[in-house]
Amino acid sequence: QKLGSLSTQALVDGLWVMGWPNAQINGSRPIAENMSVCGRAVTLNFVPARPDIMQDKPPGGESPEYEAFELCGPNEVLV
Repeated sequence: QKLGSLSTQALVDGLWVMGWPNAQINGSRPIAENMSVCGRAVTLNFVPARPDIMQDKPPGGESPEYEAFELCGPNEVLV
């Protein structure tokens, strides 16, 4: 329940700080049986972390994945 109050961005940031930059959420499921995730898909092409290009990636909130988080609105799902 405590994690439910955090945004996805906060969770990903926490994992990054803890040394898990390639963390992902596997096996996610609804909090309750009557809940579902449904919405317009906002797609993001995943590229694994590569040390040779990390220096060129914009930091923090300016990075492409954060921009994708911000593009998602109500009734949209980042995939």
